[in-house]
Amino acid sequence: MKLIIVLLEVLLMGNCFAGESVQGWDYRYEDHAKGTKSESISGELRYRGSELPKEFGHVITPLGEFDFASEMGFSGVEIRWAPFAGRLTVAAQSVESLLSGAGPTFRKCKKESRDARQLDVAYIPGTFEHRPEGTGSDWFYVVKPGWWVNPKKLEKAQKDLIARGL
Repeated sequence: MKLIIVLLEVLLMGNCFAGESVQGWDYRYEDHAKGTKSESISGELRYRGSELPKEFGHVITPLGEFDFASEMGFSGVEIRWAPFAGRLTVAAQSVESLLSGAGPTFRKCKKESRDARQLDVAYIPGTFEHRPEGTGSDWFYVVKPGWWVNPKKLEKAQKDLIARGL
């Protein structure tokens, strides 16, 4: 199995946010069973070097849309994220084109700068289509609870997700 490392801050420079880099976010992935019918992609979705916790499940980030799927490793269950483009499994040849913005069903958070001040909260309930004012360009959307999450306050948002059983 060939390990493919993609640092999207470099790869996507110029593709997200009208020429701005995707600050803090990167995705590193592996191609499993390459060239077979069972081929799939999974990896690590990171913000500023820390892996996004599994509790967030299905997210839309400035890099794109990802879904969590657990996978057994040598040390137990590992956090594994896969690009989500209307289905859970994405072939390796499609990953780079999806991440660069070529996939019409691969959603990404758009930067909206209606309000220059950034909110200092962990999350804001809302819809993906109507990004709340005051959210930073690095914020991401958690699909199941319908929250816009501040990645600088992940622990608080994660605790609230767990407490609510979401």
